[in-house]
Amino acid sequence: GNLYAFDRSGRISWNVVLAGVPTQVSIGRDGGLFVGTEYGTLVAIEETGRVAWDYLESSSFLAPVCVEDGVIGATKSGVVVKLNTNGDIAWRFDTAQPIARIVAVDMRETVLLETTDAKLVRVDAGGLLGEPSALIEKSSGAVLSNDGIVVLGNSNWRFAAFYTGFLPAPAWSRVGYDATHIS
Repeated sequence: GNLYAFDRSGRISWNVVLAGVPTQVSIGRDGGLFVGTEYGTLVAIEETGRVAWDYLESSSFLAPVCVEDGVIGATKSGVVVKLNTNGDIAWRFDTAQPIARIVAVDMRETVLLETTDAKLVRVDAGGLLGEPSALIEKSSGAVLSNDGIVVLGNSNWRFAAFYTGFLPAPAWSRVGYDATHIS
């Protein structure tokens, strides 16, 4: 696949040919890009369009999340990896569960994932944190608050709030709310 950058006038600034179709792109603190591909490559691209490094896994990468000193990525097959700014592996963990998406990453680099069977899983450098927590149904959006609560919504107007355990609080307590009756 190709990834293009355009200047303000709409002209192509640069083009990078990737091994596979880009799945998600995140902008780094330095203006560079982190790009996941369907062929399992996570690529770091500098602002100039130069490929700084790439990392290969065996499954498609979901949206990479930029952190202070690198990037955290997850694959559809369940691998979660943190790569430093130079592309070296800081840590890697295989959840052994198919992942639908990264829901949130906190300041301590704890990663909250949603599995394809609608469970929430927490992972950090030490591996899996606690048991997966079942959702009512698959979510379609999430917000992480500064006090460690994740609010998930879905297309049926239902919301659930979880204490994530990102901060000292009862981990995985849940409050459900059905917004279909709001007028």
